[in-house]
Amino acid sequence: VLNEYGVLDKLSPEDIFSLKYINANNIRDMLDILIEGDMLDTVYTDSSILHLSAAQAKTRVNFALANGIKLTAMDLRISSKDFEEKYGISDRDLYKFI
Repeated sequence: VLNEYGVLDKLSPEDIFSLKYINANNIRDMLDILIEGDMLDTVYTDSSILHLSAAQAKTRVNFALANGIKLTAMDLRISSKDFEEKYGISDRDLYKFI
C-alpha cells in the first residue's frame, strides 16, 4: 500500500516497521483521507498518524474542508474534548461530515 501511494521510499525503515502490523485497508483509508485533506506530507514527518482512527480522521478532515480550515497532524491526534474546545464542534456533530 505504501508503495502504491508513493510514500514507501520517503519513510524510514523504523517508520515502515511500525506500520507492519497495521491492516493495509486501514493504511489505505488514512492515506486517502490525508490526500483529500491535502495533508499527505504529514506522513513523512510523522508516520504514526497512520495508526489513527480513519473514521474520526475523516470527520475532522471533512469538517475542515467544509469550513476552510487547514488542519495539522496534531489536530487529528488531539482528544475529542480538545478538538471541540479548539474548533467549537463535538464528535457527535462532526459525524454529519462523514
